[in-house]
Amino acid sequence: MSTLISAAAVQTAAGRLGDSVLIDNDLVVAVGERSELGARANAEHRYEDAVILPGLRDSHFHPVGYTAALNGTTLGGIVDLAEMREVLGAAAARIAPGDALIATRFNDTAVAEQRLPTRADLDRATGAMPPLVHRHCGDDLPEARRRIERAGPRLRWAGVKIFADGSLGGHTAAMDAPFSDALGETGTLRLTPDDLELANASLHAGGMVAIHAIGDRANTTVLNPFETIIEMGAPPGRLRLEHASVLNPADVERIGRTGIVTSVQPAFLGSEVDWLEDRVGPDRLPFTYPLRSLQRAGATLAGGSDCPVESPNPFAGMALAIDRAGIVVEEGLEPAAALGLFTQATALQEPAPLATGSPADLIVVDRNPVEVTPDELRQTRVLGTFVDGVEVEVERTRPYWVD
Repeated sequence: MSTLISAAAVQTAAGRLGDSVLIDNDLVVAVGERSELGARANAEHRYEDAVILPGLRDSHFHPVGYTAALNGTTLGGIVDLAEMREVLGAAAARIAPGDALIATRFNDTAVAEQRLPTRADLDRATGAMPPLVHRHCGDDLPEARRRIERAGPRLRWAGVKIFADGSLGGHTAAMDAPFSDALGETGTLRLTPDDLELANASLHAGGMVAIHAIGDRANTTVLNPFETIIEMGAPPGRLRLEHASVLNPADVERIGRTGIVTSVQPAFLGSEVDWLEDRVGPDRLPFTYPLRSLQRAGATLAGGSDCPVESPNPFAGMALAIDRAGIVVEEGLEPAAALGLFTQATALQEPAPLATGSPADLIVVDRNPVEVTPDELRQTRVLGTFVDGVEVEVERTRPYWVD
């Protein structure tokens, strides 16, 4: 049975494609004007004064961590260590003896003391119950081992994630020159020959390789073996540079030439606005999250949130890709390119969105992302969600984020 989904417009990063999408079973049959497609439909979902967009994609998301941040104890938004102790103490009082107290999103750059809590701070908060406190970025703590109890015939090797360095917030990103606010400190380069062997093994198993690189030294160090691997025949689309936060100008061009996927998180700009220039200095700031330069260089960009480090709201991510919270605004993207960050499928090796024969994954929103201001874009409301052509009921009254 064919179904028509119609609105005021169908908008993609490439432009306006009409006002309707015709679906048969779970695939897109055609995109165009309602006046032309309506006669071919057996049923219709009609949305007045709304806009149809391709299904949104988040290229860097931690679902287990997001669940913990949403339903567990969060330290996001606290102003000092005294408030941290209050939050942890209240959480400890609610937890049964023997259960674990785990808190997320502590940000030492946002509290008055400008430091991480000590053991004494934590003991004062929770007494005999030792808490596990994750820093805001999460990258400074060892990753917990994940176990698959039942694999079954559907298990496949998707890829491997490797860490080349740490974070800007924790002064552990690997930098060519010292941090501007921590002279003598250049972070930690974590990439080893064993990691590169693991990367090759992943490629041979049919998977991808995603390497976390924040600092300029880390990014250069990752690009060197990526170029070698590509010369040996690896498909560039299966190599991902995660974050690419601080780059040397020459590496911006290299990224464009290689064809690798660059996974970027514009939301970092919003949370780092108060300290980013102090951390990297004025000379490196223009090449920190250089989205426009990467686009001009021909880079394959994929937008993500790194949730629960940041809010999962893709419209907030698009807005920050445009206005950059006022940081080096000339590196901001045009609205259509910002929409493309979170809707293009090429970077994720998926079928082109809203193309004939593609899965009928789309959303309906109350405004057009390419025709509103960044602040208006942040207020976007989703009116309908369709996966494989079927409308998905979503509980929209529950909070999706707790800061």
